[in-house]
Amino acid sequence: MSAQSPTRPSAWRGRLKDDSGSASIEAVIWMPVFIVFIALVFDASMIFMNRAHVMRAIQDGNRLYAVGRVNTLEETEAAIAAGVARFGATVEPVTQRQGQFVQSVVTVRAGDLSGVGLLQPFANLQLTIFAHHLIED
Repeated sequence: MSAQSPTRPSAWRGRLKDDSGSASIEAVIWMPVFIVFIALVFDASMIFMNRAHVMRAIQDGNRLYAVGRVNTLEETEAAIAAGVARFGATVEPVTQRQGQFVQSVVTVRAGDLSGVGLLQPFANLQLTIFAHHLIED
């Protein structure tokens, strides 16, 4: 009874044809790509979600002025600035009255709205968000 030695060429050929671990290796190679892709999608989603929160702060400030709960445009701008302060953004809202409408504009960096921060090429992109409301008499 002779046992084959692993140094024989026939034993190596058998091991080279064995593909039992190839799926694990492919998963290890592709996993970082998938993780980065998911993080990029998450970051873009956070930017769009936080943009909606900024829009909500603008609309709330305009609504305060439109229904008469605040009397000056400066108070409206302060209410909007307080609403977007949670993003760490230093924004200066511009509010003006145009006939029967109140309009506010906020410009914010995309990097202030991101979650993970992987979208660095777009971090300095300026987003201009505005809304207007009919003033109730």
